Amino acid sequence: MEPQHQTKTFDEALTLVGSFGRFHCWLFLVNILFHFTLPWLTVVITFIGASPEHTCQTHVGFNISNSVTLAKGSQGSDEVLYSSCERYVNPELKNDTEGCTEGWVYDDSVYGETLVSEWDLVCSKEGLVDISQSLMMLGGCLGSVCAGILADLYGRKPVIIGSLFIYAISGCVLVFSPSFIIFVVLFTINGTAQPGFWFNCHVLLMEYLLPERRAFISSWPPLFQSFGAVALSILAFYIRDWRYLQAVLMIPAVLVLTVSWAIPESARWQVSRNNVAKGEKLLKKIASINKKDSVGPFLTDLSTKETLGEHKKSSVERESHCKEGFSLEEKVSELPTVSAKVTEMSDDVILMGQNKASFLDILRPPVLFITICMCTTRLTYGLVFSGFALNTGSLAGNPYLNFMIGSLLEIPAKLFPLFVIGRFGARNLAVIFYFLSGLALIVIIVLPTETNNGTNFDEVITWVSLIGRCLITATLASILLLPMELYPTQQRTLGSGVAEFFGRLGGVVAPLLLYLDNLVPNTSLITMAVTSMLSALMTFFLPETLNEPHPETIDDLKKLMKKKRRIFPSSKSST
Repeated sequence: MEPQHQTKTFDEALTLVGSFGRFHCWLFLVNILFHFTLPWLTVVITFIGASPEHTCQTHVGFNISNSVTLAKGSQGSDEVLYSSCERYVNPELKNDTEGCTEGWVYDDSVYGETLVSEWDLVCSKEGLVDISQSLMMLGGCLGSVCAGILADLYGRKPVIIGSLFIYAISGCVLVFSPSFIIFVVLFTINGTAQPGFWFNCHVLLMEYLLPERRAFISSWPPLFQSFGAVALSILAFYIRDWRYLQAVLMIPAVLVLTVSWAIPESARWQVSRNNVAKGEKLLKKIASINKKDSVGPFLTDLSTKETLGEHKKSSVERESHCKEGFSLEEKVSELPTVSAKVTEMSDDVILMGQNKASFLDILRPPVLFITICMCTTRLTYGLVFSGFALNTGSLAGNPYLNFMIGSLLEIPAKLFPLFVIGRFGARNLAVIFYFLSGLALIVIIVLPTETNNGTNFDEVITWVSLIGRCLITATLASILLLPMELYPTQQRTLGSGVAEFFGRLGGVVAPLLLYLDNLVPNTSLITMAVTSMLSALMTFFLPETLNEPHPETIDDLKKLMKKKRRIFPSSKSST
């Protein structure tokens, strides 16, 4: 008879079925695929919504020089530029002008067929593409909230499969959009559905990992977002028709949907809902996949309360233990990226009946100051990163190459903090990189495209923009870590969730600011520069968190805020 294992915590049960085996590798690969394809929705508008060079359709029997007016400011220039929105009423008299009443002629040499060229989204309609991007991002805000609530109520698997189904179907139907309004509706549905499978699949992976593996493993999938953005630029370069490009981008979602039935439910979630028998069945299946000889039972003498108590204890011990080494795994393990938030959120969901935090708790001093800083920094990140990414097409040079270089620069920007955050602290890194990204934006604002003596700065502005995108990316590790280090335990999940919402809100606002540039030049750049500098300043006045224990109560936070701020953090916790 198989001996019965005495397991008092869920993590002990995970050890018996395999801490990281074939099952975990498969789930990890699914996560990588979802992260890889994430930019295929969030920034695809850069290519499918690009505005090609265009002029008014000429009058019958007349060429462009006789029919279309010159662009404003081109008189006396060596290069003849024609207006994009006006032509002569009578090309013989060349007196009165009118709009492009017979349509436009588009230059398809760079972008091919786009939303703009198909539905004439130019001149009076030029802001509609930016609005569609904002609506998609707004759908993502709504979807992230709803998906989290539904996953806690009904489980991870049904939400993952349901949202993936909606995403795949709406994405495929979007290819056949008969009008721009239908496109916007389907595009918004796409954005609303994506967080349901992307984030919950990440939660699912974290819930099947032991605490000591979570931070290290969760740090790698986000790197593949940058690789996915590189792939997007390559696909867009070779497929210069937005409908065909959209069809190709939906292939991974459709393929995963066909095998989504194999995605398991979270055994940890089942236990939290007192469905221990179902959790036991899942663990037996995982043990079989991982080729473990043990057949269970694995969840004997297990209770939800004991599981969470032990899990909380191990989390606190892991957070307070500071290492001096510099290996990659150690540095990554010190950085609770999304996994740390997942751990805290999972614990609080299971214990939602105990010590429930109110929204007002994060709006009372001294937590209010932390909330303002965290929301400002996340809003700035979403705004500046989206602004740089979406503005790639307006930079000098090849837009596909610019986008690819910017995406490649994100990779070292994501890796660098892993090596230095344990030495310099999240607060100091955030101050430095927010300040440098703001400085890059100021340089772009003050640099003219061309001087009076003919010196052209277009290429310089392009490179500064790409470097600025790299710098703002480097702040991500810090702004994910700071809420976990500053919020007291009862307010930690709620505070982090509110900050995440403001981060997504930045992605909503960015396209609208880019549109305002057409009305008031440099509106987006000035706003991005101001918020970057403001975030650097506000972060500077946050308390130092390096090697400090996480505050458990508001009194702990008050004590932390009273400690002297150190420009160069010490290697030991202050007392």
